[in-house]
Amino acid sequence: GEDRRIDVTVPYDPEAPDKQAQQSTHTVSARQLSLPSAAVREYREALALLERHQVEEAIRRLERAVKLAPRFVEAWNHLGTIAYQQRRFEDAEKFFRTALEHEPGSYVPTVNLGGVLITVGRYEEALPYNLYAVQKEPRDALAQAQLGKNYLRLGKLDPALQHLNEAKRLDPDHFSFPQLSLAEIYLRRGDLSQAATEFEDFLKRHPDAAQAATVREYLKKIKTQ
Repeated sequence: GEDRRIDVTVPYDPEAPDKQAQQSTHTVSARQLSLPSAAVREYREALALLERHQVEEAIRRLERAVKLAPRFVEAWNHLGTIAYQQRRFEDAEKFFRTALEHEPGSYVPTVNLGGVLITVGRYEEALPYNLYAVQKEPRDALAQAQLGKNYLRLGKLDPALQHLNEAKRLDPDHFSFPQLSLAEIYLRRGDLSQAATEFEDFLKRHPDAAQAATVREYLKKIKTQ
C-alpha cells in the first residue's frame, strides 16, 4: 500500500558536465576545408591544448578560430562544450545556438543544446532538440538518454521508459547513467523491485561514481521495505 512508497529524488547531477557534451570529432569536415587555413590551425592547436588540459589557452585559440572564420561550427561547438564543463550554461547555450545558426540541423550542437536546456530546467524548450537528435541518430545512446530524461522531467513516464531503456540497450555503461533515471521512474510507480534491479546494475558498472554511496543507501531502504 501507500506506506511502501519511497520518495526519492536521486541527488545526482543529471548531466555530468565533465563528460556530457559531445566533442566534435577530430576529423576534418568538407566545410573545414573551405575555411581559412589560419582558423583551422588555431582549432587544431586548441584540440592539442585540450588534450594537455590547458583549457584557458585552448579557449583563446578557439575564440581566434571563430573570429577568423565565423562559420566554424566545430570551433563553436568546442567553445560550448568547454563552457558546459565549466558550468557556464548561458555561454554554452549561446555557443551551441551560434553553431546552429551557421549550420542549421548540425547534429552535435543540436544534441548538446538539448542537454544544456535540460540541465537548466527548460524542459519544454529542450524537447524539440532532443526529439530531433533521436530522429537523426537513433543509435546514439546520448540522444536516447537525453530524450528519456527530458520526458521524465515533463512527467511523461511511458516515453521516458522507452528511450532510457533504448539508451541502456545501446550502451549499458553510458556516462549519462540511464539506470538512475529508470530507477526514478520505477520508484515513482511504486515498483521497488525493478528500481532495486536498476540501482544494482548501476553499482555493478560504476562502483566508484560520485552517486554510488547515495545509491547504496537507497538500496538498503528498499530492501528493508
